[in-house]
Amino acid sequence: MLNSTDSTNMKDKLTKWVCRSARPFNIVADTGLRDVLQTVLDLGKTYQDLKSTDLLVIPTTMAKNVHQLVERYRSLLQPLVTEQAENNYLCLCPDLWNDEYRKANYLDLTANYFYK
Repeated sequence: MLNSTDSTNMKDKLTKWVCRSARPFNIVADTGLRDVLQTVLDLGKTYQDLKSTDLLVIPTTMAKNVHQLVERYRSLLQPLVTEQAENNYLCLCPDLWNDEYRKANYLDLTANYFYK
């Protein structure tokens, strides 16, 4: 448990970040943020002189990583989806909509399957 001073300091840092960056207050309850913080704490046990600059990446690096993660997850899901389709256990549900303000069209595809 954090002592009162450290707890207040952390609360103040989070509040300043949320306000300065115009983030929603409920971001502090986000499971993704909690996972990132836990990873940082775990790494801190291994690397004693860890700095925030050692952990954070630039936006272009993150953008490239999105594409790498998409490819990794696609390669993991493809055999499963293919198997389900070959066994007639797959149902695809498309959803098409447009955003008149942004003048953009969107297509969402949901895959449901029965796993035997």
